[in-house]
This record gives sequence, C-alpha cells and structure tokens, in this order.
Amino acid sequence: MIQQINVNGKRHYTDGTSVFPSVTHILSYYPKGAGFNQWLKNQGTNADILLKEAGEYGTNVHKAIEKTLNSGLDITEYVDLTEKEKKSVNLFGNWLTNLKKHKVEVVDIEKMVIGDGYGGTIDLVLKVDDTFWIIDIKTSKGLWITHELQLSAYKHALEEDFESN
Repeated sequence: MIQQINVNGKRHYTDGTSVFPSVTHILSYYPKGAGFNQWLKNQGTNADILLKEAGEYGTNVHKAIEKTLNSGLDITEYVDLTEKEKKSVNLFGNWLTNLKKHKVEVVDIEKMVIGDGYGGTIDLVLKVDDTFWIIDIKTSKGLWITHELQLSAYKHALEEDFESN
C-alpha cells in the first residue's frame, strides 16, 4: 500500500520499504522558461505572495472537485469557495458532463503511484469508451512542459502498477 508522507516539508511517497520524492517536487527544479522568469522579474517582491495565493486557489478548487467526485455533492454546497473558485469547479463539472456523450467510467480518484524513483498522486483516472485517461487538475493560466512531464511520469507509473496487478 502506497502512502503519502512529509519529509523535510516536501511531499514524498512510501511503499513501506523505500521513500520516493514526488514527481512535482522533482519537476520544481525544471527550468520554467523565459516567460515565467520575466513574470517573476515584473512582479518583484509581490511574486511570492501571488504564487502563494495561486497555490491556495488551486488547492481549494482541487479539494472541491475531489469532494464532488467522491460524494456527488453539488457545488452550491461549498459556501466557503470564492466566486472564482466556484467558477473553476463548475467549468470542470461542465467538461465532465460533456464527456457523458461517451461511455465514461471513473476508475480511480486520487490514485497514488510509484514509478522509477518517484511517486505521485493522479487526480483522476477515467475510462472513456475503451481508452484510459489520466487527469491532473490544473488552475494555472498556462500549460507548461512540466505538466506534460508530470502526466508522462504518471502514465509510466500507472502502467507499472497495472502490470504488477
């Protein structure tokens, strides 16, 4: 059984024998690119505050989506969300509803996996028609190469998990 643990303030995963850093922690060392560096420079001392607020926003949206998927609650029941957060959760709900044109099966929610020297938590695994989809909920304004690398690492770890079962 895989468990998520905290090591020196960073997310890690253990299989009971070994401890692995999270793929997102590993990817935090990957260069963000010129656009991100320019944004940091333009924000000056506000950058840390804005990054923290963006992280809290993403966490709140993620938790609300997870609760909704696990319990079938309606978004209106989350009165503690900001209007912006509610809008993001509703957008996810609309996307999921539009998928219902296909045969959709929720395979797993918050699936913990361990790959070659790393661990991670896949937000959502769906089977759409006959194809497995790995979903990682993002609230950033852009798509980054690290998002692709994260999903690729999850795919690799999930394939290993399926092969071992």
